[in-house]
Amino acid sequence: MDVHELVWKAAEIIESKYYKNGEISIVDLTVRGDRKQMVYTKLKIIDGEKYGLVFSKIGRAPSNTDTLQLLKINYFLNYSKISMTPDGMLCTLASFPVETSNPFDVSKILKEVAKIADDIEKDILKLDIS
Repeated sequence: MDVHELVWKAAEIIESKYYKNGEISIVDLTVRGDRKQMVYTKLKIIDGEKYGLVFSKIGRAPSNTDTLQLLKINYFLNYSKISMTPDGMLCTLASFPVETSNPFDVSKILKEVAKIADDIEKDILKLDIS
């Protein structure tokens, strides 16, 4: 299976909407009742091996954001991490090896990426950009 087929089948497992826009797979997940979070996946090749790069945007952190608190959250995460894009956008980020992954494992990654992004948006940054 390629990266997009893995994500599509994972989206089916967690009963979420799947879209594809060019080279990016998009999964629209419901988190916490009526809240939604968009999770994106694209192919990334590292040293000749294929990986699915999974991410969800959180938002720009206000200047008074406790970045140490955000880093401490990484310690408790199973699959993802909180990161910052080169242009300063906070996001949750994960990756998986395409060749050895299965849709069930990818579904767990998608759920964690979405949940953590939503938790940080709502509870820490007081944002909602999904």
